[in-house]
Amino acid sequence: MLSIGLLRPGQHDYHRRDPSRYYARNGVADGHWGGAGAQALGLVGAATVEQLRQLFEGSSPIEGRNLVQNAGKPDRLAAYDLTFSAVKDVSLLYSLTPKNEQDAILDAHQRGVRAALGFIERDGLFIRTGKGGVKVDRADAIYVTYEHFLSRANEPALHTHALLLNTGVWEDGKTGALDGRHVLRMKMAAGALYRAETAYQLQRCLGIALARDESWYRIRNMPRSLVERFSSRRQAICEELARTGNSSAKAAAHANLATRQKKQAVDPVRLADEFRSVAESLGFTPDDAKRLCRGPRRSGPEPFCTGEVRRAVRELTLAEGHFTRTQLVREVAEAVQVRGVPASSILRDVDHMLDDPRRIVPLGLHRGEARYTTPGFLRMERQLLETAHQLTQKPSKHASDFQIGRAKIFSGKRLNAEQDAALRQVTQTDGRLHAVVGMAGVGKTRMLDAACRVWKSQGYEPIGLSLSGKAARGIEAATGMPSRTIDSFLLAERKALWRENSHGGRSKAPHGPRLTKRSVVVVDEAGMVDTRKMAELMRRVKKANGRIVLVGDPRQLQPIEAGNPYQAIVTQIVAPAQLKTIVRQQGWAMQAVRDMAEGDADLVLKAFESRGLLDVRETRKEAIGAMVTSWREQGGAARPKSHLMLASTLAEVDTLNRAAQSQRRESGKLGVLSVKCNGQTIYAGDRILVTENSLRHRVRNGDLGTVLLVEPVTKNLVVHLDAGGLVALPLHVFPNVELGYAVTTHKAQGITVDQSYVLLGGPMQDREMSYVQVSRAAAETRLFTDKIEAGENLADLVRQMSTSRQKIMAQEIQRRNDREAAVNLPEPNAPLHEPDREMSL
Repeated sequence: MLSIGLLRPGQHDYHRRDPSRYYARNGVADGHWGGAGAQALGLVGAATVEQLRQLFEGSSPIEGRNLVQNAGKPDRLAAYDLTFSAVKDVSLLYSLTPKNEQDAILDAHQRGVRAALGFIERDGLFIRTGKGGVKVDRADAIYVTYEHFLSRANEPALHTHALLLNTGVWEDGKTGALDGRHVLRMKMAAGALYRAETAYQLQRCLGIALARDESWYRIRNMPRSLVERFSSRRQAICEELARTGNSSAKAAAHANLATRQKKQAVDPVRLADEFRSVAESLGFTPDDAKRLCRGPRRSGPEPFCTGEVRRAVRELTLAEGHFTRTQLVREVAEAVQVRGVPASSILRDVDHMLDDPRRIVPLGLHRGEARYTTPGFLRMERQLLETAHQLTQKPSKHASDFQIGRAKIFSGKRLNAEQDAALRQVTQTDGRLHAVVGMAGVGKTRMLDAACRVWKSQGYEPIGLSLSGKAARGIEAATGMPSRTIDSFLLAERKALWRENSHGGRSKAPHGPRLTKRSVVVVDEAGMVDTRKMAELMRRVKKANGRIVLVGDPRQLQPIEAGNPYQAIVTQIVAPAQLKTIVRQQGWAMQAVRDMAEGDADLVLKAFESRGLLDVRETRKEAIGAMVTSWREQGGAARPKSHLMLASTLAEVDTLNRAAQSQRRESGKLGVLSVKCNGQTIYAGDRILVTENSLRHRVRNGDLGTVLLVEPVTKNLVVHLDAGGLVALPLHVFPNVELGYAVTTHKAQGITVDQSYVLLGGPMQDREMSYVQVSRAAAETRLFTDKIEAGENLADLVRQMSTSRQKIMAQEIQRRNDREAAVNLPEPNAPLHEPDREMSL
């Protein structure tokens, strides 16, 4: 594990000032200089307190000169505390083995640390120079390492603190402060590389058998009871997290500080005897420890991991479409960490892959890092955009003003000026590809209802598609056009095409019509559709000579898989119809939605706080309790269909659902009979959420409904769906339901309710999620969070909610970098250098 802390001036002796001297094996916590930058400054061997003090202040301990611009300032960032911690199994084995084995384990750990630090120094240390810091230069590192062997609970915990000074050295001995963003970006990859190298050395030098444990590893045959016995720090942190009800990384860091014990003086010899005594009491003897270190040892030349590199490239392009070298190193290191592959082999094979033009295309810089993709993925993106462009050039039949007027009359809904303009753009303009960009709550389905009537009057067959079954059902209910999920539609098209190729002739796609030249495909929530699905959909529409209309908002939730084709299409290919007039909210709430769409989280939170609609509690558990109480008091217990709670994680949603159900039971709103399903108890009167599509049972993933009848013996539910209609769900064959008083934000996109209650914070909180969260309710939205997630004066929450994770296509990164490179090229026939003025005269 690698954790990173930040140190300020005055904390230079943080790792030496402990009077108990508990850190070091020999009772002395001396550090040693490392890094090419340290050598350049003449810092070698043991590090003294005075040397560190001067460097923390930003000056040279050898020459006394200032090394950075803000030298001497008390609030400057002085150093990064990179803490490399061995897995608990290795720390425990180290404490229970004789000196020879201890030295070998320590050497393996130190080699892992050096490999990770070398990776950070080569690839992650940069200094911004020049006016405005526009020029970026690679820097050499200055760091000092301390070896520690115990935790604060006086338990085995082999770890190294590497204090990376916030000072880099580059050409001609020049120095400056580091660009810390690169260091922080490399945290996960460097930690994985440390574990891979340490594991390789343990296997090669000691023959220790290791087993993969998610992104970590463990020692085979090491008793789990023994490991748990010496993991009191972890247990204390878990108990603190359970007390507060929070599980984020930020909360874990707070829990670590909250449960940190004061260091106590210890006798290393006595403590080692205690470790052996406890181990023997649990049946693990010194001979057992020795046997773990005497397995078959790995030998031979460094192995290759080319296959894992290729697999990692496939996984990364599936999720994002492009990747960085750091991401690739992390993926490979985690995959091979128990297969006897050293860090040098990982880096070698990663670089061989990135240098192979047949497999990898360099795209250029994006957010300060070099990005890569595969030729196949880049080709798919380009073909998608080319197909989209071709569809815009194809002629289409225009609707008449009479057809539009009649459709508006029969829809029974009055359209505003924007909706009317969008209606005319998708029915009266040339091209077989149209797009509509509409903010949350602007009435997109009202416009689509009228458009559907126009298309039908022209003889077209509109088909609604969406990623989720619930959204597809919503399109169908609002417009009357048959709708389904994109996945099921494409699968049906593939099956029908296979039948045609196998048997000849044209066949109907199962469970739905085939695409024809009379088809109008309407894709709702198009901003969530990934590149692969969009490319196939466009290709099939073009082949059928049909029409396609993309409707969505690129600023809402992003595709789960690679790419953001909708954003590229509406900015590069077609001028979309714009819907900006929000009709769902009014007044200040409408402005808050607009502000959140722009990323002005500070304005949004202040607007809610000033109206008493932002509740910040001491702990996450208290915030959840306050949220459920507010839900009950505002009418959620009586009318749960109109009151919906939102959270970002499944665990929090489950907690909210159980609490809401308890409130309903206490209010006498639920029946007596119940059934068990997926660890939850469901009563008559409960709100449920369907989590899978089922044509047989007439439900779709994301459907919400109310249980009318429970049959405990047969485990049947009779449910009235919010979308309309009664369905019977036999849980013994279709157990895909759960309580539905609260849902994740991803499930809530496209939903409109009277009142919503939002639990803010957590690792998934960003601008796109926040925009969806504050725009679901027509009447009132209430926000809840805890002090850990909020930070001082809401600063941390504002930063999270303002940070965009909008995806970008690989070709767009390449296009931007090519454009920037072209701007810097000299004009044709222009001299390479400006001629000297005097010589010209």
